[in-house]
Amino acid sequence: MVRLKNRYILCRIISQTPNPQGDMPSKRELQRAIEKTAKELFGDYGLGCISLRLRVLKLHPYTRTVIIRVQRNAGKMLAQTLTFIKQCNDKRITIQTLHISGTISACEKYLIRHERRCLIDMVKKSRNKEERRKLQEAIISCTFNPDGDGEDGT
Repeated sequence: MVRLKNRYILCRIISQTPNPQGDMPSKRELQRAIEKTAKELFGDYGLGCISLRLRVLKLHPYTRTVIIRVQRNAGKMLAQTLTFIKQCNDKRITIQTLHISGTISACEKYLIRHERRCLIDMVKKSRNKEERRKLQEAIISCTFNPDGDGEDGT
């Protein structure tokens, strides 16, 4: 029996509107936007390749990140498709690919490292000591716990 191999793509959703909190698409909306864009770019062949094992696995509204699973041979095609998505249900968005991996845990580990680097940059740019202290506490609380939900390390 042959094992089905997947690619996991970690992306950040960037809102193009002044109110970014209300513009986070749902998993189903995002999946429909991916399928629509794949059909426009690659036709029925591309849609068939991508949608065969396409699934939006995790959508984190606070970090605005998403992990998408796709069949291994369609990974590059999906990465190309994500760059062309500009709208999802009348919500103007841009999708930035952060990491492509063969396992979901590697994507989660990369996300933690990436967010930690962003927090460190924020500490360097902080204006006062109180703001800096809060950011340093947030950095310390970033830990990877495979038994937890992967978001806050608990």
